[in-house]
Amino acid sequence: IDASVDAAEEGIEEQLEEQLVSSVPGMLEDALSSLSLSTTLDVADASYTLTAIPQSVDVEPQGIELPMLTQIVPDSAIAAFLADGPTGSPFADYTRPTFLSTDGGIELGFSVDFFNQALRAFWAGGLLDMQMTDEDLGIDLAPLGLLLPGLSDLTLRTEARLPAMFILNPDTEAKTQLILQLGDLYVQLHDGEVTDESLYMEIYLSGMVPCEVQISDDGENFEMTTEEATLYLDVLEGGSSSLSREGAEGAFEVLVPMFLPEITGALASIPIPQMDGYTITGLELLMYGPASRKGYVGLTGNLFVD
Repeated sequence: IDASVDAAEEGIEEQLEEQLVSSVPGMLEDALSSLSLSTTLDVADASYTLTAIPQSVDVEPQGIELPMLTQIVPDSAIAAFLADGPTGSPFADYTRPTFLSTDGGIELGFSVDFFNQALRAFWAGGLLDMQMTDEDLGIDLAPLGLLLPGLSDLTLRTEARLPAMFILNPDTEAKTQLILQLGDLYVQLHDGEVTDESLYMEIYLSGMVPCEVQISDDGENFEMTTEEATLYLDVLEGGSSSLSREGAEGAFEVLVPMFLPEITGALASIPIPQMDGYTITGLELLMYGPASRKGYVGLTGNLFVD
């Protein structure tokens, strides 16, 4: 009798296990597939809508993976060169992380393609089309007198033919994981208010800016810190200035760090996803991917039920 009872129990356990193995992954997939993210990002004087929806739900022995498709669009597309610019963002298709190191926590991966998607949207929304005075920039023109002779009341105006974009830092040992590329940025310097007569200098500016991705102190957003930029200038003929190329380079070594935070600071508006009913603590940042092509910004932390 005991043997028959044991056999019956074993048969029931096997059937339950089969039912769980066949049913639970599907139930999880159904539950998680309804998850989506839609939030508004306020950057400078413009608003952008960030949407993320599940691409698939992968239930694996080590955990659940939820790849998301993202889109960031400006509420108003007003870039000066929008009609002539790219219709999409760069796509390098970096190797997706496997998250095999997860041990009871949570891991979030953000492709560099995602950040370039954001930069393209910010460009379309006019982020790189700026107009700032020396007061807005917080600079004193007096020390710049040798570099900008005759300029007494600065107004800096920019229009970008191309979005800024990130590439991976080829120096894999560097602290800065990314390089921010600026290209075809049209810049005017005016002496006073912007008029045809006040034009002092016009140039096209390109640059390479090493960037380090960080987590904000409150753990809710991304941040970017930058190192010294490498700049390339093409000074156009015209205007009232006879400033030499060397003088222009010296001037923009001072000016670029003043308006660069307008670009990198925009990324601080991108939130680190939170889930209703859960809290993520102890976030740490690292780069995922093959040694020479770590194209995912990764966040690891602990997940708790509220």
